[in-house]
Amino acid sequence: MLIWWVSGSGKLGKKAKHAIASAAEGQPLVVSDISLWEIALLIQSKRIEIGRSLRDWLEAATAAPLVEVQQITAAVAADMLTISREVIRDPADRCIIATARVLGATLVTADRIIIGSKLVNTVS
Repeated sequence: MLIWWVSGSGKLGKKAKHAIASAAEGQPLVVSDISLWEIALLIQSKRIEIGRSLRDWLEAATAAPLVEVQQITAAVAADMLTISREVIRDPADRCIIATARVLGATLVTADRIIIGSKLVNTVS
């Protein structure tokens, strides 16, 4: 959904728009660093087009004070191992879920597998 938000796509749902709009300097949106890697792979494979350099786009997408990039911490890495590979096959998705759980954050996602897993609070 980061791609949709940054590009101004109409694909964002009402709840997702509200969650994103509630970001403030003291309570920024949190983006897992693994999401940046996933976006870079999507661009490299030409599955998405962003209309400018990857670095410029990523820097704009993660600009403070409304966005904070969350690195994979020891707590996130440990929590990832509690998520069944049979339920969430994609290791990047396990990382994103674990990041949200460790932070006690709601995950804004359109991913039906993540939503259906009920492993984390989601908004779509």
